[in-house]
Amino acid sequence: GLPSACFARYVSLCPATSVPWGTGCNGSGGVNTLTTASLPWLGSTFDTVAAGLPQIAIGIAAFGFGTGSVPLSAVMPQGGQGCSLFVSPDLLLAHLVSAGTMSSSLPIPAAGQLLGLSLHHQVLPLELDATGAIVSFTSTNAITATIGGF
Repeated sequence: GLPSACFARYVSLCPATSVPWGTGCNGSGGVNTLTTASLPWLGSTFDTVAAGLPQIAIGIAAFGFGTGSVPLSAVMPQGGQGCSLFVSPDLLLAHLVSAGTMSSSLPIPAAGQLLGLSLHHQVLPLELDATGAIVSFTSTNAITATIGGF
């Protein structure tokens, strides 16, 4: 509470944020969850971690500018009951799931016009059997992130 010489504090006027919403559904690995590992700042990387995923799966990281609620059973017949696509699939990235978890990263360019932009993210695991056939299609909760900058 006192002034100090040679000391400054810099605070962003547009901070990066991340807010989870929606509910992940149950899969063979448990409840699918998505959490933020690093916030989306201009010139950095927005990192997330999905957990509770099936052991043998391909994870689809969906990033979008819009939201909705589409039952996964309407997307493909293996869609789990109560599982929904919450994010408009504007960008889809495939990752291998390892030990029931998956990390995803999205580089955020240092472009001022992105400041304050809302971006939505969700992970959709495709569970595979030993032959590589899709046996289940489930989903995590979603995250709405706001791109921040200093």
